[in-house]
Amino acid sequence: MKTSFAFLLPCLSAALDPRCSQFAIDVTTNATNHAYGLTGIDNDINIVSFVLDLSRWATINQTGPSPPNLPVSGTFRIDVQLCVPPRGGGRSNTLHLLTHGLLADKQYWDVQEEQAGYSTLSYDRLGTGLSDKPNASTVVQAPLQVEILRAITDTALRGTLSPAVDRSPGSYSPPASGPIQPFKHIVHIGHSYGSFITSAFIGSYGELSSAAIVTGYIPNSKMGLFSLARFGLDYAPTNNPELYGDRTSGYVHHLAIYQSAGDFAD
Repeated sequence: MKTSFAFLLPCLSAALDPRCSQFAIDVTTNATNHAYGLTGIDNDINIVSFVLDLSRWATINQTGPSPPNLPVSGTFRIDVQLCVPPRGGGRSNTLHLLTHGLLADKQYWDVQEEQAGYSTLSYDRLGTGLSDKPNASTVVQAPLQVEILRAITDTALRGTLSPAVDRSPGSYSPPASGPIQPFKHIVHIGHSYGSFITSAFIGSYGELSSAAIVTGYIPNSKMGLFSLARFGLDYAPTNNPELYGDRTSGYVHHLAIYQSAGDFAD
């Protein structure tokens, strides 16, 4: 699958570490998603039907044929944060590439790797954070997420990850313009759904990875018993039009923060 990139000017935040810069990349890629035929989500009533569709054995034929293929392609804007060690060193050419889980974005990573001399890159998966938010039912599916991860990996290995790096005050002062040097090794790290994406990536593109770490994710016979009903979902644009007004069909909001704590505790 062919992928091309167009880079945007860095959008730096005062909250970022001086050794980190945040910028957006345009990823042009394609994947084969699936037409699942489930209830679309365009209001709160649809969410009830959707959760029931996925929770009742009678709704979906678990042993039937696979759903029809749904080819998708396009250019998707992905927001990333790149952090580098303060003084470079032998480990700085190893990049830890972080993929976050559901109901969150890249901000929840408490990155410590650069203190050990590693570079890190976290990104908002398609449909989250500051990245593009196309149709959540037909476009924002796992196959396309895997292809976006592959594309980010490929460009990091080729040394075309960013056109400019933050020169904020700090002991590390990368070039003011132009791409950074290629990374020699990439360690793929995922959490929860991010581990699912990372595992799928390794299965298809293992030659692009030097190592992988998956957390919050243990494949077992009980994974299918996890119910969406516990998340307490509602339709995001209705919940907060000002905050979620850029969301279209299929985007949901997690109702209570204590439920998030329960999900991680389990």
